[in-house]
Amino acid sequence: MPPPPRAEIPGPADVLVVGLGPAGAAAAVSLARAGWRVTAVDRSTGAPEKVCGDGLTADALRALEALGLSGPVLREARRLDRLEIHGPGGGRAVVRGNFASLPRARLDALLRAEARAAGAGVLAPCTPAAPLERDGRVTGALVAGAATRGAVLPLRARVTLLATGAAARPLRCFGILERAAPWAAGARLRLEVPGGAPGAGKAALAIRFDRALCPGYGWVFPGPGATVNLGVGVFYRRGRPPGRAGLAELWHRFAAGFAPAAAALRSGRVLAPLRAAPLRCGLSGSRPWRPGLLAVGEAAGLTLPLIGEGVGKALESGLLAADLVRAFLEGRLPESELGPAYASEIQARWGRLHHGYRRGQRWLASPRVCDFFVRRARRGGYVRRQIEGTLAETTHLGTLFTPLGLLRSMFS
Repeated sequence: MPPPPRAEIPGPADVLVVGLGPAGAAAAVSLARAGWRVTAVDRSTGAPEKVCGDGLTADALRALEALGLSGPVLREARRLDRLEIHGPGGGRAVVRGNFASLPRARLDALLRAEARAAGAGVLAPCTPAAPLERDGRVTGALVAGAATRGAVLPLRARVTLLATGAAARPLRCFGILERAAPWAAGARLRLEVPGGAPGAGKAALAIRFDRALCPGYGWVFPGPGATVNLGVGVFYRRGRPPGRAGLAELWHRFAAGFAPAAAALRSGRVLAPLRAAPLRCGLSGSRPWRPGLLAVGEAAGLTLPLIGEGVGKALESGLLAADLVRAFLEGRLPESELGPAYASEIQARWGRLHHGYRRGQRWLASPRVCDFFVRRARRGGYVRRQIEGTLAETTHLGTLFTPLGLLRSMFS
């Protein structure tokens, strides 16, 4: 029997992208289009199902437009312009916004296809075994998997982008992990429901702050066609997770107790079973860079506190990293300034936004506070405008939770 063929070692790249979710794919597309040699590795050959609400908010839509991909995505997505917010006590408020809904697997597939079309070389399935280093600087990675036919291959690059999501192991492996435990977790199930999502949320995204979930919420998000995404997101109190069994129990409690979710579950056919995954939020848990390496998306803790939205910031951070890496490769940015410039830009662009969501998360851990703000969003213009501005990122949620913001919430 002849020996198995040997895996070919790709030549040195300008950029190695580890992980082809939204963050890694956005960076790969941008850099490959600019003519740089990009090698991307991912643990999956295709775009697997992800634990995600599938909602795309204004930041994600802007980033897709910057990539030239808003047309292909929106042709398949469901467009929505309302968010219904349900309080623990049963109150309801409606805010306006710019939203779309598309299953993450399909979004990732479109992004991966564009990365290949732009000229990025993709090696999958394989995972990083260890970083390549020289004098304390990351110079690529050792990777292994089915795509390497069992061999451990060295992939060298001038810059490595780590886009591996919430998993702690790659962050530890590449020397940037600061906290192994995540800050939150989500669980979701996707259904096909005749006629679409029933009741609340039929033409809108719908979330409910349940007493058992605060800080966190359950959601009913209608998708393309007759699909519906039912999920819960829970932010850990004092760092204590509910555990996999506890998260499933919370999901079932939400699905049984929120009438639109219960109706969808009764009449729907399961397309993707209940799955759970951790979340890294709040610009914490890992360092965003070390020499030769930038972390993008959730690997850098860019998922937003309170709402758990991560696709927009993943795409935006991938584009930001690509811009700075391009400046370095073109000689416009010294290598010693690449990491500090990236960290500085993250804080300048999204530091206040994350701070506002963290503050909101602390306040909205109280069901009574949730009910108060739902009532004021329904009756008063100020709270509604602040929420709409936060979703559009023209303001941030923290302005609500100041003495002046609370006073204005009561009377306007």
